[in-house]
Amino acid sequence: MDQDALSGALPARAATSAEIIRAMESLTDEDSERLEQVAINRIVRIGRRAANGRTDEDLLQEAMTRTLERQRHWYPGNVAFVPYLVGVVWSIASEWAGHRDQRRNSPTWSYK
Repeated sequence: MDQDALSGALPARAATSAEIIRAMESLTDEDSERLEQVAINRIVRIGRRAANGRTDEDLLQEAMTRTLERQRHWYPGNVAFVPYLVGVVWSIASEWAGHRDQRRNSPTWSYK
């Protein structure tokens, strides 16, 4: 039995598209700078070759796109939006670096 069922708590609800858009629109300059720095650091960490020439801007845009397209789910009751996006950026960078699901025929696979 899962923890929510044991505690009687309602399961977390994923954010709606409207909530996601509202959160994106309410990012402060400080939030944007933090996210940009995280993306820069991840690209440096995995290397431009592993990123297949993609930039920190591409990484951050991919995180936003996957969130908007509901490929990634934000649970606002569990985590604030900026820390959620930091996690998505880390996850995508890891994916790009080939730490998950490497397939040579995939356009995102890089030769090491």
